[in-house]
Amino acid sequence: MHHRRLGRAPRSRDGASGYADAVTDRFAALFAAVRGRVLEGDGHSSPSMRRAAALGGPLPDDLAAFTAAVRERAWAITDDDVRRLAAAGHEDDVLFELVVAAAIGRASHARDRALAALDGDPR
Repeated sequence: MHHRRLGRAPRSRDGASGYADAVTDRFAALFAAVRGRVLEGDGHSSPSMRRAAALGGPLPDDLAAFTAAVRERAWAITDDDVRRLAAAGHEDDVLFELVVAAAIGRASHARDRALAALDGDPR
């Protein structure tokens, strides 16, 4: 099996590690476009609801608990969880948008931490 050897981190002009800069430069615009569309674009839910789902902001209690679960332990969500929300009067399209918003919120957090780690920030 051939293993590719990792080289040293690219360095910027001031000598700092350049991994995060390289990754950020390459994907920042695409990530921002997707995040902006998910959180601010047209939809069945309001942009303020989607931002709240992404960031853990104020939502009705049942939706706040659900979107927190998406951000923190998505693997534990069951069909019954979704059925309970639908039975409480939440539309499928709204639930879908809130799931996607919560997931993009979690992805944003993970991305920020990964980029910080690449630059040696232990956040």
